[in-house]
Amino acid sequence: MKLRAVVDSLKRIDRLNNKKKRHQYIITDLQIGSALATIREKISNRSNKGSSSSIDSFSDIISSVYDGDSVSELNLPKQIFANLRRLTSGSSKAFSHAELTFPHGRIIRIDEFLADRVRDVSAIANDNIIVSPEYFLGTAYGTFEGVLQELDARGTLLRGKLILNGGVELDCVLNRDEIPTLREQFNQRVSVDAAAHYDGRHPLPVRLEIRRINRLEEMGDLTKWKGAFKPAPYDDMDEEW
Repeated sequence: MKLRAVVDSLKRIDRLNNKKKRHQYIITDLQIGSALATIREKISNRSNKGSSSSIDSFSDIISSVYDGDSVSELNLPKQIFANLRRLTSGSSKAFSHAELTFPHGRIIRIDEFLADRVRDVSAIANDNIIVSPEYFLGTAYGTFEGVLQELDARGTLLRGKLILNGGVELDCVLNRDEIPTLREQFNQRVSVDAAAHYDGRHPLPVRLEIRRINRLEEMGDLTKWKGAFKPAPYDDMDEEW
């Protein structure tokens, strides 16, 4: 069902971008005993060279949904949003998660986070709802400090929790290929550079896409400063000043 939703979306985007069918879609790899499949886009004939790639457009669309960008102005058919709902339905219930990997390297994690994004965007696009978020809605880059815990190591995008210094837990994902020193950083006090995703309903981000982890030194023992900030003894010379 998930594979059909992806292929159907590519075909619809192909006709939308190029006014008619310009590409064919071939499953080049379908591993036995695994849900891993590879789809290749092939130009249907020589006269179609230079036509817009549906895979690139699909990547832009689903990335915009994932990042919280405004997609209501894309004027997409309702069936595209229906396919996105089919793609994300059952996440964290019927299956833990899935991943979409695009040729340029962007990996989109299909889970309950994306399902929430799809529901919000579908309502905006199909019902012409005007959204007035209470807080910031979208993606911003920032640095956060805390302890990295609860890693789910399944897939390329690992999922974990960053426990902030105040005890607040932030959901986060990490690319295992980009952070080879992850084992050394786990359960340690770190600062992370991340793309922070905000949903407009909460002041803190609902997900971090961690790009870099920096180990922080443990806080030093402050007992050596005992008495260092006591008032200085009274000196008569002070009055002359």
